[in-house]
Amino acid sequence: MSSASAAIIIVILILLLFFTHPSQWKYALLAIPAGMIINHCLSKDITGGAGKHGLKSKSVIYFADYPEFKPNLTPADIFEMGSFGGTYWRPIHSSITGKDYNNKHLKHSYLKNIDTNKMTRDFANYDININKYKVHVGQTLEEWEKKGWITKYDPYGWVQWYCNFYDGRRTPDDERQIKRWIGIAGEKGRFRGWLLSKIKKKYPGGSGKGYDDYSISPAIRQTLQHWAYILQ
Repeated sequence: MSSASAAIIIVILILLLFFTHPSQWKYALLAIPAGMIINHCLSKDITGGAGKHGLKSKSVIYFADYPEFKPNLTPADIFEMGSFGGTYWRPIHSSITGKDYNNKHLKHSYLKNIDTNKMTRDFANYDININKYKVHVGQTLEEWEKKGWITKYDPYGWVQWYCNFYDGRRTPDDERQIKRWIGIAGEKGRFRGWLLSKIKKKYPGGSGKGYDDYSISPAIRQTLQHWAYILQ
């Protein structure tokens, strides 16, 4: 919801209260500063526009049509930070569509200027030193296909889906892909939960301590990064 929309809703509610309960006008007046506070909270920390890429705040990327989907890394972040050993956008043959694909990342303007060494290396040249946490995680495309994780919409997998979703495309596969994200990186996601448990064990005091201690499960951190999430 934009700050302008929030302000309009607040004014309408105040007017309804005034006209339906004239004797309670003083409460309507009290609602004005409260409305101003709400409007401020809704509008602060927004650094992106409300266009196809959604709203990016300091903590999450918000998509109005799927508010339960709250990644905090953009597609560009995923690759700039170093992911998939630099191999994600390599040329592939899809057993799902029966087609060959290459340079599919070039359709996304925000990926065009990222070093191709981080994008299109052959899978045989997977380089853990490209990955932010210097570990090898994940499975091959062929394994993803066998497990039924790949559909005709996005033959490269979840991150390709995320790039297209981030760009504004919507498909019948969106709910499934978002449910997968929630199960891994959502508030009760298993990978996010495992990482928090490991951090809590080492830093029992809590309050965010250990979030930046990358010695704690770099493999889980790298996996979460591949799912557009970083603990913060």
